[in-house]
Amino acid sequence: QWLFPFHNEGVVRVQQGTIYLTGGGTHVAAFDTSAGASLVFNGGSNLVNSGTSFSGPGVVQVNAGSAEFNTTVTFPGAFHVSGGTANFNPSSSVTTLGVTNYISGGIVNFNSGESIPVNTLTFYSGTIAGNDTVNITGSLLWQNGFFDGGGVVNLMGATTLQSAFNPYYHY
Repeated sequence: QWLFPFHNEGVVRVQQGTIYLTGGGTHVAAFDTSAGASLVFNGGSNLVNSGTSFSGPGVVQVNAGSAEFNTTVTFPGAFHVSGGTANFNPSSSVTTLGVTNYISGGIVNFNSGESIPVNTLTFYSGTIAGNDTVNITGSLLWQNGFFDGGGVVNLMGATTLQSAFNPYYHY
């Protein structure tokens, strides 16, 4: 766990376990997460700028603070949001938003100006917002949470609404 700002200008390889980036930072290089490993943006403001890449079948997660994506983003493994805010800004482009995606809190803002391809999504709580078109081509399990903003959500696969204790659905 890094409690101070961490600036990635090289290659960070998470081969096992979890790295928590708690102090924010500016990133302009590669993150590689192995199967079973996780890279967690866990606090502060993380600027994910041009030159940053993500590789490997592991998890990239936003848990606290903010992750500001300002580059082309491909998550070949899994993308999770459990708190904090993930912003896909106008200077970003999302080519792959994880093989599996899980949102259990926090906010994901899609404002890249492009369509967002999403394979599968488990949506337990939180907010998916922004002005982009989100294309969910695989399954969507929607238990709680909000779709908000001016964007469009296209459900192209199987969709399941699952009632939780005091569920809320908003679209």
